[in-house]
Amino acid sequence: MEYHALCPFSRDWLIPWWLRELPAMKVVWHPITEKPYDWPKVHWIQPFVYDRTGARNVPLWAMNKWVDGWQGKFVEDDYYFTLADDDWLEPGFIDKISGINTDFIVVSAARGQHQVSSYPTWPLIAMPEHMNIGQITGSQLISKGRVMKLARWTQENVCGDGRYIMDQWSKYPHESFTFLPDVWERFNFMEPGRYDEAVPIIRELKGVAA
Repeated sequence: MEYHALCPFSRDWLIPWWLRELPAMKVVWHPITEKPYDWPKVHWIQPFVYDRTGARNVPLWAMNKWVDGWQGKFVEDDYYFTLADDDWLEPGFIDKISGINTDFIVVSAARGQHQVSSYPTWPLIAMPEHMNIGQITGSQLISKGRVMKLARWTQENVCGDGRYIMDQWSKYPHESFTFLPDVWERFNFMEPGRYDEAVPIIRELKGVAA
C-alpha cells in the first residue's frame, strides 16, 4: 500500500524544500502544475500538467483535472489525499496512519501560532461533529483509490474542499471513516510568519539572513 499526496503546485521557491524533505515523508508526491518542470526521475514523484483555461477556483480545478487524467491509474487500496504546496505533515505521519483500512481516514489540522492571513490559528480537530464547512479543510480527508477516482470538487466558492468532504460524509456509511484526532497535518506550514518552527526554513529558502 502506498500513500499519495496530490499537490496543486505553484510556489517555485518551495521546490528545494519539497525535494529535500520528500523521502522522509514516505509518500508518492503528485505535483499538479500549469507548466512542466524538470523533476527528478524517481518513483515517488509523479507529476501532472493541466490546462487552467476556464478555471474559477484554480486549486480545485486542478484537482478535477488530475482525477480525470489519472483514470485507469488509481490503485483501489492505496490512499490519496490533497496537500497544498505550502502544507506539510507532522513527523511520522504515515507511520501513525498505517494499518488502518477503512475507505476514509480523517486527521486533524494544526494552523500555527500566528494569524498572518484570513485563516485563524485554532486547530481543526478530526471528529464526526466537525464534518462541516468551517470546521474542516480538504487535506484532512484521506481516501482510498476506489473512492478518490470518483471525486469531483465544486468551484462555486472558496469552500469547495469543505463541500467535497461534506458530500463524502453524506454519501458513504459513517463506519467507513476512521477519525484520528491526534495525527496532524500542518495547514499552511510554509506561509511566512504562521509557524514559529518554519521561520528558519523560510529564511534559508528565500536567502534571508537570520
